[in-house]
Amino acid sequence: MRFVIAGLGWWGRSWMDVLTIHPKVQIVASVDPSPSARDWSQDNLAVPHFSDLDGALRGIDADAVLVTTPPRLHAPVVIEAIERGKHVLVEKPMATSAEEAAHISSVVEKSEAKVMVGQGYRFMDSVTILRQALQTGKIGQLQAIRILFRQYVPDILEPDHPLFQLQHSILIDMANHHFDLIRFLTGQEFSKVSAFEYKTPDNVFRHPSSALCLLTLENNVSVVWDGDWSRRHPRTSWEGDWEFIGSEARMSWRGEQDKKIKNRYHPGIFIERPGGTPEKIPFAESITDRRVPVLDHFIESILHGRQPQPSVEDNLKVLRAVFGCIESCTVRHEIFVEPQPHAFAIRKA
Repeated sequence: MRFVIAGLGWWGRSWMDVLTIHPKVQIVASVDPSPSARDWSQDNLAVPHFSDLDGALRGIDADAVLVTTPPRLHAPVVIEAIERGKHVLVEKPMATSAEEAAHISSVVEKSEAKVMVGQGYRFMDSVTILRQALQTGKIGQLQAIRILFRQYVPDILEPDHPLFQLQHSILIDMANHHFDLIRFLTGQEFSKVSAFEYKTPDNVFRHPSSALCLLTLENNVSVVWDGDWSRRHPRTSWEGDWEFIGSEARMSWRGEQDKKIKNRYHPGIFIERPGGTPEKIPFAESITDRRVPVLDHFIESILHGRQPQPSVEDNLKVLRAVFGCIESCTVRHEIFVEPQPHAFAIRKA
């Protein structure tokens, strides 16, 4: 499959480690307006480089576009690629506003192009185990979920990275991963949300980089999400520390820091019954880079004429909760999340 990669910042360049070794991928062009990206492409990629997507698609025969631009540029690049009939794999978040997300949805409906949002956590072995455990009632009836997320992003990104300027960054660019997993694991949609953001003394972002959310699912199961990515110690894995509280037992999912590789975690799943000690479920996580199964799924789905998941329609259900939380932070009220097509209907509880 012939790919154009749009966006050669830190993450786009990192994607090359995945793309260049995939047997079904051919990189045919790169796109980025910055001179440093142009120079990097010339030094590292034996493909034409363009300052904009229009120039690339007019001059190069491509099947798909991988969008790794800064989040605020996702929507215009995705829309242009769709309108040119190209399949799209876009990094999360698909969009940074409800209006952008609705626009993408309307454009997709008029095109045969297929769009997938890169929610790689879904493909982890541990997620499969968790989902099966919940479906089979291994901990009884699910009562509540608690999620704790702690990381220190300045250890990873350069100080001039656009993420540090993005308003509501912890919700738009991180919580959406976990919100997607909540839906995927439980099979439930969000019905209402409440959230607030707050400043911390070690925050290096322009806006608050911490948030606390209370989410309610359609079956009235409550979810507490507590995220902070300006926290040096202690840190969680990128998946976070999860606790599923059932009527018969608790199930936890957390990552243990690799002693040799920085920021790599080995996930473990434990079940604890009343009066007992936590019992570890034996398994070996085979997914070390979540982008690999995302790319595999995208390519195989396109080659076989299937819609890769999560689709735009599916991801809209995550973004409704994300933007509902942002609205709640603004108006200081609980927000109902109404699953209406193309719309982001939110109203005070």
